Amino acid sequence: MLNKTKNTVSNDFVQKYLYYFAYVKRHLYFLITFIFTFFIKLTCLAQGYYPDIFSNYADFSPTYNSAAIKDTNTFQLNIKHKSQNSNIYKTGLQAQYKLKDQQVKHWLGTYLDNKREGPYIQSPKAFLYYTLVVPLSSQVQLSSSAMLGVSSIAANLPDQSYNYKLPDGSVSLCLLTRTLSIGFSSYQLFDNQFQGFRLKRYYTAFASKTFEISSDFSLELNVLDRIFIDMKDDIRVLGALNWREQFKMGGGINAYQGLYVFIEPSIKLDNHQINISIGYNTQYGNNYQFLANTTEIGIKWNR
Repeated sequence: MLNKTKNTVSNDFVQKYLYYFAYVKRHLYFLITFIFTFFIKLTCLAQGYYPDIFSNYADFSPTYNSAAIKDTNTFQLNIKHKSQNSNIYKTGLQAQYKLKDQQVKHWLGTYLDNKREGPYIQSPKAFLYYTLVVPLSSQVQLSSSAMLGVSSIAANLPDQSYNYKLPDGSVSLCLLTRTLSIGFSSYQLFDNQFQGFRLKRYYTAFASKTFEISSDFSLELNVLDRIFIDMKDDIRVLGALNWREQFKMGGGINAYQGLYVFIEPSIKLDNHQINISIGYNTQYGNNYQFLANTTEIGIKWNR
């Protein structure tokens, strides 16, 4: 009787063991998928759902408001590069061309961007944008813009790799005068998501004002607020002293990258103007050390 009881207990234990083993095996795929997705989410959180922008952002409009176009040029090519070392950097290219130089103006542009964070992860982007500028009066213009393209995140890790691509876009409005610009935008408009990679929608509001000090000097002041859904806003203040549109010197501060300083000499040749900017993100006021001690250089050609 005792042996029979022991055999019954032993059989019950084996059956329970086999049952739980079959249960784990049956749900192993979902468990692995959950762990992988969680890892991707952590990776994307480190990479950031919201894109980084340049500290000297004011002359690189596609990153904050593609409708903020200065109507003094027919063509503009703008290249910027920000780096901390060979594995942490961001490169952007903007080109825009005025299609019609009439009372109502039409612009077509492209914006390319790639951010690399460490030896394994990078997030390239490619966009086209169209901007329409309509005069409201002799002094005020209303500019509207739509930007469409693809944003992606790619990683080549030692044990795995992935490459996610999602449609992306933005819409922008801007009021323009000779010395004042005010605008609002919605970025990552579609709020797309695939696995753990999500392009969360966010908004921007900016104002730019030029103060005429004298016939030789002017003061430029720029304020930008990037309004995030689940993070504190990225508020940036950028100012510069401009001498005869030939030399600019200034700096700024923002919520994530601290104090930034830059100089920007300019060369004019007939109808062409070339601006070269050199800047540095200091450690002062920087709460994120991986964004500190970065050098930012840019070259802009206007015609």
